[in-house]
Parts: sequence; structure tokens; C-alpha cells
Amino acid sequence: MLFQNPYASLEPCGRVKDLLAESLKSCTEQRGRALMDRLIELSAQVGLDTTWIDRFPRQFFGSQRQRIAIARALATRPKLLMADEPVSSLDVPRQAQGLALLRHITVDEGPALLFISHEMSVVDHLYQTVGKQSPGRLKGCGPVNTVFRGPRTDYTSRLIAAIPGKRCRALQATQGEHQ
Repeated sequence: MLFQNPYASLEPCGRVKDLLAESLKSCTEQRGRALMDRLIELSAQVGLDTTWIDRFPRQFFGSQRQRIAIARALATRPKLLMADEPVSSLDVPRQAQGLALLRHITVDEGPALLFISHEMSVVDHLYQTVGKQSPGRLKGCGPVNTVFRGPRTDYTSRLIAAIPGKRCRALQATQGEHQ
């Protein structure tokens, strides 16, 4: 699970290596050198300098903390990664970087991504299949092109109408990197 706020989702008193190792120790038999090798692999996978794993989360900026949270979520090689507005607390350029990283990890390397967002332009740009929730029910599921280009309900039409006419250049660049 990736949470909205990387400041609140990471234990401030634990070193990065301890936060990452916690999942591994509870879910795998990895210890010693094998554990350290996996921590280094995770750091590289999310674009963190491996020398930083001895630091505390409070010593990082928001986007770096989110990378730590992503590494922690990937530690046990899950089949599903749930992300609740995981980049909403970041500025636009860092949001684009975080989204590019999530797309790279999920498209190229494995786990399915359940991405929860109110930002319809992000959903439209980055994902192939979409489902929208309306008063507790999942509605309008299908390929993004089908749901966004041919809405079947007034609710869906209103959501799509709320997408800004011009999308952020950073988000467009992110899409171009991963096509």
C-alpha cells in the first residue's frame, strides 16, 4: 500500500534500511547478506542512492520519501500495489517523476497497480483501464478510451468535463517516456 502522505506513512525514528527490512523480515527468510542485497536492489529500483539507506526519513524531501515508501511496498514483490493518491502531496514536476516511476515499475516489472485518484487527467494520461466510483459503487469500468471518450452516464460526463483543457507539460512528458 502506498499512502497519500509520505511524511506520515514512514516511521520517523527508523532508518531507511530498517523500514525496508521490516517487511522482508516478517514475510521472508532473508537475513544477513541476502537481506542487504535486497535493500540495495530496492534502492536502485526506485532511484535512491544506496548510500542513503542509513539515513532517517526526516532527512529526505517529499519525493525521496515517496520513493522510500514505494521501495517498502515493493519489498516482498507483491502482485498488487495499491496507491491512494500517492503523489498528491508533491509539486507538479515531482508528481510527474513519481507517476513515471510507478508506471515503469508496474508496466515493466510486475505488480498490478490499483491507483486511486481524483485527478482525472492523470488517470486519462497514464492508465489503460479505469473504473470510477460513485456513491459506494464501481461504475463505468473499461478501457480509458471507451470510458473517457464515450461516457454513458451524466456522472461520468461531469467528471470528464472537469478535466482541465490543457494538461500539465510534465504529465505529457511522462506519458511520452513510457509509450
